[in-house]
Amino acid sequence: PFALRIHASAGSAFSETDRIRVVNTDVIRGVCGEFGTSHQANELADQACWPTCVLTAQSGPPSLERANATALWEPLLFTVSSGIFDVCWCGNGVEGCDSD
Repeated sequence: PFALRIHASAGSAFSETDRIRVVNTDVIRGVCGEFGTSHQANELADQACWPTCVLTAQSGPPSLERANATALWEPLLFTVSSGIFDVCWCGNGVEGCDSD
């Protein structure tokens, strides 16, 4: 399992309504919002078992740190040993991550 931590630029902040989509680069060709970005990559696991099994943070809100200047999604886990993926960030529920 791993953690995804994103830091905001100076003067910006994250929200608990922010979401991410981890998508296969070949599916979206590097452009978030394109067809195929409404779903997480199949290679991203629903649960991580290390040392005990827990649901992954893939579809939930981030943990906010440093006065909301840092967003943390943890744990995340890939079911493959290699691949190229993009992380699409959907800010503050705008447009949502549930549509292409």
